[in-house]
Amino acid sequence: MGFDGSGDKVGQAPQPSFDRWLRFDPQTALVDEAENRGDRIKHLRLTIFIGLIIYNLFILSNLLLVPDLFVLSILMRVFLVTPATLAIVWVVSRARARVRENILVLGLIGVHALPLGLFWATQADLGTYVFGELALTIIYGNMLLGLRFRQAVIFTTLALCMTAAAVATKPQIPLDLQLAFMLQFTVASLFSLYANHLVEYRRCVDFTRALCSTRRAELAEQTTQLHRVMSKTDALTTLPNRRYLDEKLEDWCQKDQAIAILMIDIDHFKLFNDTLGHPAGDDCLRQIATVFKSLCQPDTVFCARFGGEEFTIVMRKSTELAAARLAQKVVSEIAALAIAHPGRSDAIGIVTASVGVAYHPKGEKCAPEAVLARADDALYRAKQLGRNGFVVASQMAAPLSGHKLAGL
Repeated sequence: MGFDGSGDKVGQAPQPSFDRWLRFDPQTALVDEAENRGDRIKHLRLTIFIGLIIYNLFILSNLLLVPDLFVLSILMRVFLVTPATLAIVWVVSRARARVRENILVLGLIGVHALPLGLFWATQADLGTYVFGELALTIIYGNMLLGLRFRQAVIFTTLALCMTAAAVATKPQIPLDLQLAFMLQFTVASLFSLYANHLVEYRRCVDFTRALCSTRRAELAEQTTQLHRVMSKTDALTTLPNRRYLDEKLEDWCQKDQAIAILMIDIDHFKLFNDTLGHPAGDDCLRQIATVFKSLCQPDTVFCARFGGEEFTIVMRKSTELAAARLAQKVVSEIAALAIAHPGRSDAIGIVTASVGVAYHPKGEKCAPEAVLARADDALYRAKQLGRNGFVVASQMAAPLSGHKLAGL
């Protein structure tokens, strides 16, 4: 049986959960330990130190109630219980969660055993009154130290059995007094165990609910981020879309840096679709998109699908020569894909691309629309010159100077 963040039963749902012993599922337990280990250890250290001081103050009570065992009480408390307790503090600060909680049970059993042994062994007239000290260890362990519920049940059961054995075997205690002692101790044990369950249950519920809320928030953030990415991504090619291109271009043009824009158009793409069909056309665009993805560089080269069979590359912090070289690379690599184009009337027979390049130098006011228009004019000129090449806008005065520049 499991409980989700609301305390409701769930089946195999991958939600944070805990069982009837208030133990988290393994994954949630790891998260709990990672988030709360520091606070848990800090609480244990402080509570153990305070408990040790109070525990040793009961030496004064032993002087009054069990003078025959007073020296033994001092020796056991100072030279056995105190060093063992300090060792436990050192161990629990370094041990894994499960080991840490089990060591606390062992320590508490030892702490409970000393006054129980004094109660059983003393011959003093007031010795039986040491019994009142025994319930304090139960309250301390279950409520102040805050044992995990499963460990609290183990500790309480063992302490109850040890106490019952001591009361039953101690000589010269009337039966009615034995019954009264055990009734008092049992009620104190059950009350403290119930209080422990209430606290631990609330801790588990609060943590699972908080973890569920955190995971829902993370999922919502991931979903929002995914939608944001999808709204800027072309579904067919998975390249950035026109919307993202406009945002990036606007951002880069606002900075005082050189900008180059490459407008790329797939040659005779309508004929490709008419001849082979639109599914083949879509596959062609996806293959070509791999070329642009390989050219992208996060800080300097941005590639996007402009629309239809047109693509755009934006470069910044570059030169006109570098932009021309990139244009030549685009033309060459698209041709190298060797995608058959049976609908072409020329002798090429494969899919090619034409590129128009516009460059805007650093230090001049840059209007994105103006640079795009110049790149588009250069693209139109590249098509006039026979396609499968590129033209640089600044060289358009000479009809062939920007087309298939040698040596790039």
